[in-house]
Amino acid sequence: MTPEKPVYFRTTLGSRQTITTKIRNFAQQETEYLLQTDCADFQMAKSISAAPASAGGSELNVEGPFLIPAGGTTSISFRNVFPRATAFQYAVKHPAFSIRAPEMLRAKSSTTITVSFTGSPAPVTSRLTTRQRLASPREMRRPRATQLRDVGEVSHQKFSAVGLDQRLFQPFPSEVVFENYVPRQFYIAALALRNIDRVPRLLNVILGNSPYFELISPSNEDYKVAPGLSSTYRILFRPDEDKDYFDELIIITEKEKFFVPIRAIGARASLDFPEQLNFSECPVRFSTQKTLLVHNVGKREACYSITTLSPFSVDPSIGTLGVGEAMEVTVEFHPPKTGVYTSPMIVHYDTGEDVHKSLCGTAVNVNIRLDKSSLTVEKTSVTLSKLRSLVIHNQSAITAHFQWKRFVDQEEEERVTLCSNTVKRYKLALVVDVDGVGREVLSLPENKDAAAVWYSSPEPRGIIQPQSSVEIPFTLEVQVTGKQDTVARVAVFGSKESPLEIHLLSTGEGPVVHVHPSEINFGSIQVLQDASRTLHLSNQSVIPASFSAKMAGADSCWTVGPSQGVIPAKAEVSLAVTANLDDTEQFKDEVVLFIENSRAYVIPVQAVGVGTTIVIDKPFGPELNLAPCFSLDPCCYRFKMTNKGRRTRLLYWTTEGGTTLKQRKRLPRISKSKGKVSSCGPVLKLQPLRTELMPGQTAEVVLKGSCSTPQVVKEKLLCHAIVGKEGVKNLIVQVDVTCEFIAPALQISSREITFRVEKHPGDVLAVMYKPLSVKNMCSLPLSVVLALEQPFSICTADQQPLPADAQPMKLRTGEELQLCIGFNPAYEEDLLIRAAEKALKIKFLEHPHEEQVTVRGEVYFPNLQIQSTAVDFGCILNDSKDVRYMEMTNCSPLVVQYHWAFLKDSQVNPVRFMETEPLALGVEEVFDILPLHGELQPGQSQRVSFSFFSHANTVSQVTALCRVEGGPSYEVALRGEASRISYLLDTTEIDCGLQVFNKVTETALTLQNSGKLGFAFAVLSPGTGTAANPLPGVPLVVPSRGYVEPGKQQVLKVYYLPGVPGVFCRAFQIQLGHLEPEKISLKGEGTFPRIHLDLPRNIKEKLDKGSQREEAIALGEAVAAEPRVDDSGTVWDAQLQMQMEEMLIEEHALEQQKALASRPLEDTAFHQRVHRRLLKAELPEYVLDLGYVIPGDIHTHMVKLTNTGHFPASFKADGYVLYNTGFSVCLDLVKRLPCCETKTFEVCFDPQSANVPLGKVDVLLPIKVRGGPTFQVRLRAIVAEPSLCLSRDRLEFSSVQCGQWQEETIQLHNTSQVPCKWSMSMNEAVKEVDKHLPASERDKLREEMRPAPCGFEVLPSAGTLAPGQQCHVQVRFSPTEEKCYRGELQIQICQSSQRLRVPVLGCGLEPRLELSPAELKLGPLLPQSHGEEGTVVRRMQPFSGEVLLECRGLVRSLFAVRGSCQGSLVSLDQDQLSFGAVVRQSYTCRRVVMRNAGDAGVR
Repeated sequence: MTPEKPVYFRTTLGSRQTITTKIRNFAQQETEYLLQTDCADFQMAKSISAAPASAGGSELNVEGPFLIPAGGTTSISFRNVFPRATAFQYAVKHPAFSIRAPEMLRAKSSTTITVSFTGSPAPVTSRLTTRQRLASPREMRRPRATQLRDVGEVSHQKFSAVGLDQRLFQPFPSEVVFENYVPRQFYIAALALRNIDRVPRLLNVILGNSPYFELISPSNEDYKVAPGLSSTYRILFRPDEDKDYFDELIIITEKEKFFVPIRAIGARASLDFPEQLNFSECPVRFSTQKTLLVHNVGKREACYSITTLSPFSVDPSIGTLGVGEAMEVTVEFHPPKTGVYTSPMIVHYDTGEDVHKSLCGTAVNVNIRLDKSSLTVEKTSVTLSKLRSLVIHNQSAITAHFQWKRFVDQEEEERVTLCSNTVKRYKLALVVDVDGVGREVLSLPENKDAAAVWYSSPEPRGIIQPQSSVEIPFTLEVQVTGKQDTVARVAVFGSKESPLEIHLLSTGEGPVVHVHPSEINFGSIQVLQDASRTLHLSNQSVIPASFSAKMAGADSCWTVGPSQGVIPAKAEVSLAVTANLDDTEQFKDEVVLFIENSRAYVIPVQAVGVGTTIVIDKPFGPELNLAPCFSLDPCCYRFKMTNKGRRTRLLYWTTEGGTTLKQRKRLPRISKSKGKVSSCGPVLKLQPLRTELMPGQTAEVVLKGSCSTPQVVKEKLLCHAIVGKEGVKNLIVQVDVTCEFIAPALQISSREITFRVEKHPGDVLAVMYKPLSVKNMCSLPLSVVLALEQPFSICTADQQPLPADAQPMKLRTGEELQLCIGFNPAYEEDLLIRAAEKALKIKFLEHPHEEQVTVRGEVYFPNLQIQSTAVDFGCILNDSKDVRYMEMTNCSPLVVQYHWAFLKDSQVNPVRFMETEPLALGVEEVFDILPLHGELQPGQSQRVSFSFFSHANTVSQVTALCRVEGGPSYEVALRGEASRISYLLDTTEIDCGLQVFNKVTETALTLQNSGKLGFAFAVLSPGTGTAANPLPGVPLVVPSRGYVEPGKQQVLKVYYLPGVPGVFCRAFQIQLGHLEPEKISLKGEGTFPRIHLDLPRNIKEKLDKGSQREEAIALGEAVAAEPRVDDSGTVWDAQLQMQMEEMLIEEHALEQQKALASRPLEDTAFHQRVHRRLLKAELPEYVLDLGYVIPGDIHTHMVKLTNTGHFPASFKADGYVLYNTGFSVCLDLVKRLPCCETKTFEVCFDPQSANVPLGKVDVLLPIKVRGGPTFQVRLRAIVAEPSLCLSRDRLEFSSVQCGQWQEETIQLHNTSQVPCKWSMSMNEAVKEVDKHLPASERDKLREEMRPAPCGFEVLPSAGTLAPGQQCHVQVRFSPTEEKCYRGELQIQICQSSQRLRVPVLGCGLEPRLELSPAELKLGPLLPQSHGEEGTVVRRMQPFSGEVLLECRGLVRSLFAVRGSCQGSLVSLDQDQLSFGAVVRQSYTCRRVVMRNAGDAGVR
């Protein structure tokens, strides 16, 4: 066995400690336990005896703690230590916990107990006030941080003793809570922030823009808090209603930003259920109820729901209970089996809190028994009966309901089969379930209610004597109307015959009732209001009539009363039919009247509902006057609207005129006159503006109003309703709302309080008091907070000071507060005249308005007003004298007597010398004061002179003291120094470097006074210009004169305009005091931005036209004559052009300076124009000549542009001048092209795009350089069209034999200045075919009319001629048949409008063969003989022709023609052809004559 927990000993050496531990015995018998330990240092009893455990079991507490999060669970191991199966019961002491574990555990087995924690705290029935909560102890928690900051960025104290997981300031309390408050009252809570670091830390506290919370800080700015100290802030809480509020304070320190929550706990509902409800022992399968009277002891309406577990139930489980109201709650316990039951009863509130209560109960079997266990009935004759009694004893406290069940008889028992499984005695009963009758019944009951006639006899049995008769009386009761025949049977005991039958004949009749009226029409009635009509019932019969009445509709709007009753015979009863309509529509229903044993009546009823079914729980019209409230403080009026109709209503709130109330960020300002009704826009607003109410639904509506100025606001609110899907708005509510907004009004006895004290010698200063009264003049109570700073104090009427932490003072309407204002004139210990003026601030907790009372205190002493407390003679020249004067005035209302003296007791030596050997001089030899003493009346002034005698290179200082009788003493420090002039110039040579020659350059020259004596300076012969427009070539120094204090320096600005390009060097002189002038030189070089193009320039023409300088002319000729061979030559060409440009610009600038000298300096506009014109010199033009251009061609030329200046150049070509000229330039704005860098651009000429006519095109393109001259580029071109001249205008060939050819030559000559591309073709006229002929005939004619080969051929057919070039074209005629050939040679010229045509004519001849003789006769011949010969001569007509041999780029010998032909003899006129030099890919022609001297043709 192990103990419940470890035992720990802690004692000193040599001493003894005893600890008692407890061992619990769970066994059912007394048990002896043996004890032993492993260590000899511990001593205990060897054995102990434990008493047996109780028979009902023992209770075991589980030692914890076990940490369970809210809504979580934990598991606890549990073991059954007994050697047998044991039942365990589990319970917890707090209703927030629940347990789940098995009841029965096997021997020595283990299980897990699951414990759950809901975590929802129960609401407190009695809440603390805010003051009690602040006074109660609270835990300190670490605040939540959102952002860490770098301490080194905002503070020099980079290291902190506070860890990263802690805050520099610990807030107390950790959460500011307001509780148990009253609306529209004010509550203040304090928050202390303690610096837990070891160094002072910066603190800033911020509260959001909340209308309910206000932060009162000890300081208006960030301030540091010393280590270990606290800074206290006050939070002012002003609730509008008793509900929950929440906000956060933002705490910003040097290390982090964290939050402190502010929470206001509003009213809570609380139902006083008992903590535990114990049903004790209750019967099993029996419902036990306990009724609780529950009160709502909270301060809010309780909307609750109650949940529990079976077998417990609660009624009602959901509902609403008002404040202070009570209700009955029934808790029912219905256990299904025996055992102990526990269950939590959780009360859920609509505010989120859950209250846990405990329910428990035990189910047992009650004591009910029979007095006998068996019952024996004696034998009984047939049709007779025997009775035996059996007693049931109910010894319980409840009423027992029982039911007997009959055993089956022998016949029924035969149908039952018993199959026994064990040997024992069985005793069972057989019962039958009969549908419609019951379950487990032994016999069928008799249904008396179903009989139409009930009959009985007062003598139901009897004995009939033999041979006699007996009258049997019958009583008959008819249950239904109409004729009835009922059979009554009489049984005779001992007779085996059927019973005797008696027919009872009867007729049933019911009462006769007359109903009036037969229908009821209510007409139009107000909805939700009772409207009654009377229904009369008249019984016309002699028997009473029982009736019942109800409405036919299931959910009827009508009620009828009384709903049932009896109409006496011959009497009348009135019924009230009441209508309460719940909708604005027509309703119809029927009153169904049932008359017992008579017919039923149906009375139709109808009504039309008017009005509205929307009900408001508070008075809301037709006028609603809200209580006065402060301006800037919203007034609030809450009400609930309930739809008690049966259809959904859509509600819209508007103002009169249909303006919907909307949310506005800012209300318009209203007149301050009190009592005036506002006519501005809506000030009141409703939330929500649009509400949809289902039947039975309730919505809360809040009417709020706020105004920035005091006034009376009156507005009319309209509420329209849309019912269902009709879409028609109906006005249901119209109310005139009036609200008065007021401002705090106080009647203050005085707006200004002044204290005046004149201190004479011997007087004692004491505290002074003046009364002040404050009266509340507004219609609402005020909470006043007074604040006044020292040396004034706020006191009660009996001059007792108010405490510093006094609570706000409450002022009821018309109440007046009497106070005193105290002034302490001795708040300072000096004797100077002083005046303190503070404002008594009167603040209101209800309104930001603030009242002020000016409080001023004046204390007067004999005082002087001295002009200065120090006289510094500065540094003067050695061995000179200086006198300074000072005004001294009596500024007090008292007479002042004064006396001047030098302070002898000063620790500082009054005279110090700069030499190593001090001079023996007294104070009087250095300084002097006049007058030394005197008397001044109030307001009188006296001039005092102070003299200083300078000794060479000395520094002297002393303190002069002016004593005033009865007043303070005034000290005046006198100081003087003697020295010589000493200065430094940072430079005497100013190098301006490269400067744009037409812009003013600015340099600085620093003149420093290195001595202790100031001096004047002046520039000798200064320039007459201004800083913006100095004269060219003349330095201008600004300022030209001045004074430099000792140790100071003066910056002299030197402005210089070169005026012309080139190197410059100038000088000027500065006169410094009485010293020799200082010479300053100025040098540099004037230049300008420029560019250079790789194009020729028209230099000679420009120089001949404009320039008269011989140097420029010579330089221009050199540039023009300079050959451009290589890059070096190009660079040299550029250098010469730059020099020429500088000379031309210099010449132009000198001319402009002449014009500038003729105008006054005041004409700044003219000077600026001249400066701009310095760069307007005309420079030689660049020329780009593209020569001859064909209109269809596009000529381009790449131009290189180089920055040849010393500065980055920005330039742009003015492309607008090229419009419609055919020229275009791809040169946009170029910014800051570096020195010596090159920019390439393309010049394009397309004459066809601009429709340029034939002839010359000449345009001037300016390229503007920013800050430099404009460079002109002359663009030239000649637009020309190709043309040809022909040597022949007609070709006629001689007759040519078919199969032979003949050639003619035409010479082409290009007389234009552009290349000419030509082509030739032969055309022959084609006859047209009539288009009206059929298609087949047209095709046939076209085939027949298709021209045969023309017979002409052109060689070459195309080519190109350079300007002035000629070429020969061979036209070959090759006839194929004998006929005349005609054609036209067409010559096309590319890109030309010229069209040339040459007619070609020729005639073809076919060869004719002549045989001679025409007949050849041969003589007779023998067979096999050699035959006989005859001669026939064939002659052809002679012919001649030329053969043209062509060679293209080849030089070789002509081929030889060999062969023979009968009758032909061919010969050439030469056997060798020489072609000479032939250009590649061109051709040349030579002629050779071939002659046929024979008489046969040659092919």
